[in-house]
Amino acid sequence: VVFGNQNPVAQRTEQIRQLPLDPVVLVGRDAAVAAVRQVVDAPDRPRIINIHGMPGVGKTALAVHVARHLLPATADRLFLDLRDSSVEDALGSALIALGAVPAELVAGTGARSAHYRTLLASRLRIRAGGIVIVIDNAAPDGDLRHLLSGDPEAVVIVVSWAPLSDLQQVVLVPLAALTDTDA
Repeated sequence: VVFGNQNPVAQRTEQIRQLPLDPVVLVGRDAAVAAVRQVVDAPDRPRIINIHGMPGVGKTALAVHVARHLLPATADRLFLDLRDSSVEDALGSALIALGAVPAELVAGTGARSAHYRTLLASRLRIRAGGIVIVIDNAAPDGDLRHLLSGDPEAVVIVVSWAPLSDLQQVVLVPLAALTDTDA
């Protein structure tokens, strides 16, 4: 499938580095990091992780930390914040990061999702190290399936306040407030 005048193969070859700053110290999260590592290290299966918990417990900090440290340094790192964006808008941002020409973005979530998966698959073939996609501020009723990759070379970390157990093959990682000892 060709979208607009653009070849569906990603043209961009430089590393994608969109993650926010990594917390200097991550305290009291060893069990959560280990749970994420177990999913990241699983071969030949989609790696979709949902870090969920109350606002302010450090979900995004944990997601950014593991996205930086649990994959090879050569991995692409894509960050999509859904706080004030629709899934369609997030797909547009992801497509541009993957090499799509902004003026040639197609309208519609379904069409953008197909283009996104095509560019992801192409990118995974031409770049070593894989890709990690952090989706922040996901809502339980959001249509996240359009942002997921089923490719075992991709790691998707979805951050939300409620567990997203309706996502297929997701591993839930609950995050509670720090204990008094860790705080």
